[in-house]
Amino acid sequence: MKIAIMNIVLSLVFGICVLTGRASSVEHSRVTRDIAFDRLSQILMNGSIIHANHLAATFSGTSRMQWFCTNFDSLDAHWRSAFGLPSPSTDAKDVVCDPPTIEAAIGALASPLTRMFYSEVVTAGTSGTIYLADMCTLMEEDIIRFYGVSVKEFFKLICADAGAKHTFGISGGLVLTESASASIKRYKSQIFARMMVISATDVSQIRSLCTDFPSFQAAITKQGLNSSEVQINLCDNVETLLAPSDARAYLLEPMGNLFEVMLLNAGPVKSAYTQSLCSNLDVDAMEDLGFDGNRIVTNACALNSASLARRRGPNPCLTCSFDYGICVRSGRSGGDCSGQVCQSSNCHGCGFGC
Repeated sequence: MKIAIMNIVLSLVFGICVLTGRASSVEHSRVTRDIAFDRLSQILMNGSIIHANHLAATFSGTSRMQWFCTNFDSLDAHWRSAFGLPSPSTDAKDVVCDPPTIEAAIGALASPLTRMFYSEVVTAGTSGTIYLADMCTLMEEDIIRFYGVSVKEFFKLICADAGAKHTFGISGGLVLTESASASIKRYKSQIFARMMVISATDVSQIRSLCTDFPSFQAAITKQGLNSSEVQINLCDNVETLLAPSDARAYLLEPMGNLFEVMLLNAGPVKSAYTQSLCSNLDVDAMEDLGFDGNRIVTNACALNSASLARRRGPNPCLTCSFDYGICVRSGRSGGDCSGQVCQSSNCHGCGFGC
């Protein structure tokens, strides 16, 4: 009898533990989704400010800029509905309805881009790891600056989260190739065009922008965007408006691509930086943002583990490393190993026949 009673008690306890564990798991998933939604909201709100400044730099002083202001609330509500964002983009509206000069609008891109990239980087890594400390200490200033990100603001934000310190003014000699630069330019251009597309409440608005494109093409180029890419993404959408689910994917595709190129290029290949990315990036967290987490992690690990050294030619000590648009000048010191120079933008030609 005692054994039977004990079995019943154990069964009850086990059942309670199982139910509690399941409830805890469900609650954890809900909290994780809530955090991801909050982060995505921050990213998109900063994206809307970037877009507003691009609009100001493109249309300032024209009747079309006034049209954007007059119709801002309906345009803003339309794109936000695809993401379930309840709060209006008030900061973006301030820019659109009281547009700065072209030069000021271009200068104002850095701060929201910095906050957007920061939110993406923070979200992409596994919590409870040294990931943020690595991002604080191992990301290259010269590359971050090239992205149009405010170096001081970015490292202040990310190092505060990591409880770490970034030493400013140290250059690792990392340079961005034309290929990576072109990719970043292309994705930024796609995002600008696609924000106009998913904001449109009627297809005639997109047709009008497409028809009038030559009149503002030069203004787009002045901002460092690829005008051809903007035109293609506008004029490919003149037939029907995108459904909300399609609009969401349409915008998040270039946003994810831009983040991937910026993240994977921000430090040397086969280094502590790429090791940290490979070990600590969180596939699910990036997927929650709408990015291709599997692809990003796979490519990060390829940068860290792929055999990138070419050791043929008269000096076997010299190497040329290349991937994701990064050309790294490297080589061991000592003896006859003095270093090498990457001779072409894609790093296929290396000094001394390496």
